[in-house]
Amino acid sequence: MNAPFPFSARTLRRTCVVLGLAVLAAACGSKAEPKPVAGGLNVAPYVLDLDEDSATLCWVSAAPMASTVQVTGPQRVRHFGDRAHRRFHRVELTGLQPGTDYRYSVADIHQAVLSTPTDDRHFRFAAFGHVAGTQSPREYPVEALPNALDDFGAAFGLCCGDITYYTSVPGFAEAFFGPFQDYLATRPVHVAPGNHDGGFPQQRGFDYTAFRTMFPHDYGNADEGAYHTFTRAHVRFIALSYCPDRKDGFVRQLAWLESVLEADESEFVVVFFGGANPPQVGYDEDALFGVLAKHEVDAVFCHDGSGVFQTEVQGIPRFHIGTSGTGVRSFHLIDASPYELRVRLADTTRRMQGHLWSIPSQRTKSVVRTVENGARIDRPTCARLHFRGVSTPRTEFDGVRIKIDWPHERTGVLQVLWTPEEGPDLERKGDGAYYRCRLLRMGTPGTHEFLVSLPRDEPLTGKTYTVKDLVLRIDNAPNSEPVEIETLVQELSLVRNG
Repeated sequence: MNAPFPFSARTLRRTCVVLGLAVLAAACGSKAEPKPVAGGLNVAPYVLDLDEDSATLCWVSAAPMASTVQVTGPQRVRHFGDRAHRRFHRVELTGLQPGTDYRYSVADIHQAVLSTPTDDRHFRFAAFGHVAGTQSPREYPVEALPNALDDFGAAFGLCCGDITYYTSVPGFAEAFFGPFQDYLATRPVHVAPGNHDGGFPQQRGFDYTAFRTMFPHDYGNADEGAYHTFTRAHVRFIALSYCPDRKDGFVRQLAWLESVLEADESEFVVVFFGGANPPQVGYDEDALFGVLAKHEVDAVFCHDGSGVFQTEVQGIPRFHIGTSGTGVRSFHLIDASPYELRVRLADTTRRMQGHLWSIPSQRTKSVVRTVENGARIDRPTCARLHFRGVSTPRTEFDGVRIKIDWPHERTGVLQVLWTPEEGPDLERKGDGAYYRCRLLRMGTPGTHEFLVSLPRDEPLTGKTYTVKDLVLRIDNAPNSEPVEIETLVQELSLVRNG
């Protein structure tokens, strides 16, 4: 006869509960440590912020050590930081030059090369979310994501939260800093916290202490929340925390947001935050989007869950950028140009979907001159209009504004060509002797307005220049219906920002 089981069902249940709480405490407790990496560090050096003339590096050491970084730049070696010993390190590298490569070294073993950006208004960044907000670590595998971002040339990333499951330094290290170690060594990922990043499982409410320790930005409020802002060239980015950690915290966050937007003069404003879960106490989406719409914010990226779709709230395009619900990780690629943001959905198989969202600039432009005034118009062909003798220095304007009527159902393609007064002899005839701007699509019948930026310097010589001629040409006019472009163009102006 078998011996009776030594525990009652009630005792067994109590034992399971105690063990479960012990496991939870081990995962969330302050004494837990990340797995060590080389050089006596628990978290390898990562780029927190990167500007044209500065960068901020952070890392976590297993034992207190000096916060020193050796930086090798053009013909010079410099040292940054101090000799004070600590475990959580934040060192700002200052006095850097735009568009320059710098090799840095931490703890004599961790080395990487970072490249400072320039004020060039053409760059690409990525947006993604829900790195680890699930109990199953293999449900949405993230290991392939950093390499895909690198392959697509994303200069930096926006992450809409849930970079860990349980909020703790070891949780952040294992789920985010580990997989992204190589990417973060050279460029930043700006994280707006999701519900799992603020003290999850929130037994005592939201707490951003651990998050702010790992991401020590200059936050909008020194004592609460985890919201901050930064700029890259002509785009302002604003990271919000949609889960307030204190009473009336969201109201104070909105006040800070409004003050930032009122003072901003950027060409574009992009806001990103979590927000997949049901509204948290204090979160007011109507009030939030009311502020964003009032200040003509251009795009919102959010969603720390598993959905990928696009909506519009109070006239603002909102991109939900969680996982795709499969083992293939999806993310958004955004190409910034002087007067447009172009958004596409991609995934870790390096596949980019054909659909593209175009977000044009909404900022007011002042007219420098209307090209028809003072420029001689060649007698146009039915689909080509040539403006000779524009003779305006590029330093006197920022872009070209075109308003054109398109009466056809078929999509029209408008080409803008230009030539400088003094430039290299291209040894070509006709339109082949002109520089070309990108194609402009007229997808529906009606009046279309475009802003086109010409390069600041002559592309081949790199010198300042004066625009001599401009050409407008419709490349795919319907064969059955002649296109009299002279009657379609309503405005051709040289404009300045602001």
